[in-house]
Parts: sequence; C-alpha cells; structure tokens
Amino acid sequence: MIDKYKVKDMFRKNIWIIHSSFKYLLAAYLVFLLLNKIKVIIYWKNLNYLLIIIVFLGILSLITWNFVEVENKNDQI
Repeated sequence: MIDKYKVKDMFRKNIWIIHSSFKYLLAAYLVFLLLNKIKVIIYWKNLNYLLIIIVFLGILSLITWNFVEVENKNDQI
C-alpha cells in the first residue's frame, strides 16, 4: 500500500525543484541579456525559445506554488 504522506512529500520536493530551477533560469537569462547589452557575447538566435521556456516554467511554478501553500495549510489543521 502506498503511503499518502510519502507521496505528498515526493510531490512537494518535485515542485520545489521546479521552483528553484525557474529562479536560476530567470537569473541566467537576465545575466545573458546584460552581457548582450555590453556586447560581450554574440547575440544568440534561439533566445526566443529560452524566453518561452522561462515563461512556461514561471507559470508552472506559480500554479504549483499555490497548490503547495494550500497543502501546507491543510496539513497544519
């Protein structure tokens, strides 16, 4: 039999990984844009794809973060 709390814990860890990866990806994108302004790196053609991935991860992390907050409140009751 699968333990309900173990599954919840695993789900929370996965959500946390999504969250932290989104933050690092966004930071990397901003650093890349900054370096591009200074003309240190040559403009990358697939920058739009990276932006789409960041936006998608951001929306996903916002949805999952709200879910985690609700779950945490339910556990405390």
